[in-house]
Amino acid sequence: MIDLLHAQIAFTLWLQSLSPALDSVFQAVNLLQTEEFFLLALPVVWWCIDKRIGASLAILFLSSDYLVRFIKGLTVLPRPYRLDPRVRPLDPQADTSFPSAGAMATVIFWGYLAPQFRRRALWVWTILAVVLIALARVYLGAHYPTDVLASIVIGAIILAVVMGSHIVERVAASPRAARWIAAIGAPIVLAAIYLNAETAVGLGALLGFSVGVLLEAQFVRFDPRGDWWRQLVKLVIGLAIGLGLRLALKPLLPPGNLSDLLRYAVIGLWMGAGAPWVFVKTRLASRA
Repeated sequence: MIDLLHAQIAFTLWLQSLSPALDSVFQAVNLLQTEEFFLLALPVVWWCIDKRIGASLAILFLSSDYLVRFIKGLTVLPRPYRLDPRVRPLDPQADTSFPSAGAMATVIFWGYLAPQFRRRALWVWTILAVVLIALARVYLGAHYPTDVLASIVIGAIILAVVMGSHIVERVAASPRAARWIAAIGAPIVLAAIYLNAETAVGLGALLGFSVGVLLEAQFVRFDPRGDWWRQLVKLVIGLAIGLGLRLALKPLLPPGNLSDLLRYAVIGLWMGAGAPWVFVKTRLASRA
C-alpha cells in the first residue's frame, strides 16, 4: 500500500514540477469544487431554473456528501503532503484524503444536470469539469490519483442507481405522509449512524431543505422563471439572508455537532421554503 502511495506521489511531484504558472491555473479551477461554489450553484437551479431538478439535485448532492464524509472516517488516509514533505500543499485540508469530496461533488452536480437538460454543450462541460477537477486535486497535493478516480467511479454509480431506479419519480408519487417521514427521518437516522463536524453541516442542510421543499409544495408553490433582474434580486436577497443566518446563529448556539446540525437545518429551511415565500410576497416570483 505504501509503495502504491509513493508511486502516486511521484506523479504528483512530476505534475507540480511542470510550470509554476500552473499553480494559479489549477487554483482557479479548484474554485469549481468549493463549498462556496455549490452554495451558490444549487440555489440558482432551485430558485431560478427548475424546481423539480433543483430539489432532487440538492437532496442527492447533500446525501452523497454524507457518504463521502462517512467513507473518509473509515479510511483515515493521510494527504499526500503529509506523507511526503516534497509535495507542496497548495490546498491544505484538515481532513483525510480518501475519497475526494470535490471530485465526487463535481460528478454528482454536473452529471445529474447534463441528462436533465440534454444539451450537448452541457455534456461536454461535464466531462471537462470532471477531468479538470481531478487534475487540480492531484496537482494541488490534496489527493492521490486513486482518490479522484475512485470518487468519479462512486459518483457515476450513484447517478446510475438514482436514474435507473427512477427514485425521484417514485418519491414524488408517494403519499405525502411518507415524504414527510423520509424528509425528517432519513437525516436523523444518518446522524445517529455517523455524526461529526462535517456531516453535521450536510445533514442539517438536508433536513432543513427537505422539509422546506415539502412546505413550499404545499403552501408556497412559486414559479422559478422570471425576468433576469428579478432572478438577480432573488439570488442577492436569498443568499444574503442565508449567509446572515449562518453568521447570526453561530454565537447563539453552543459549539458542537448538534448545534451545527440545527444551524444548517434553519439555513436549509430558508433555502427550501423561506426564500421562495419571500420571493412570492415581494412579487419577485409568481405562483406556479
